[in-house]
Amino acid sequence: MSMITKLKNALNQMQEGLAHQNTTDFVPMSKKISILGYGNESELSLPSERPARNAVEMKYQRIALVENGSGTDSALHYTIEACQRQNAEIDLLVHHDSSDESIKRMETKISESGISYRLQQLGAEGAKDISEYIDKQKALVFMVATPDDSIVRTLIEETMPRRKRQLPVPLVLIENPQSQAMHNHSQAETLDVA
Repeated sequence: MSMITKLKNALNQMQEGLAHQNTTDFVPMSKKISILGYGNESELSLPSERPARNAVEMKYQRIALVENGSGTDSALHYTIEACQRQNAEIDLLVHHDSSDESIKRMETKISESGISYRLQQLGAEGAKDISEYIDKQKALVFMVATPDDSIVRTLIEETMPRRKRQLPVPLVLIENPQSQAMHNHSQAETLDVA
């Protein structure tokens, strides 16, 4: 074999290797070198497609909404919007003393949004129930509640410190516009007195 034929073959191998470079960005460098003729070409295997996050995995992400059935919609609307953005489902955790009417109203709004949900009624020891729920739920992204929710307050101030740990997921507290307006009004009255 002449020198020119060897050079042509080497250049052809290099061109083939470079032509496959776009499709083999995730192939280790040693495999690319073998394509260029410096190793065993049979070792080459194209990378399998593996998306960063599988759509099936995302389907099972959950956002928990802790509701006392007070009839305010701020936290519910926030949770629905967050689930739509993150392709998550809702776990509706309702107080044991919530009325059937308020639960039905929340279920209707969630259903109208097209988001899947699960309903879990909390027992008399709601903070303990939430703590156990968090421990069992691996796909939980975060929890949503209102700052005046008694069970959430107990969870933060008593249950978690007693267990000597923090909440393992973020807790988003959504202020109700009406209570925020009343709070601002009471602050304004306090300022006027001074």
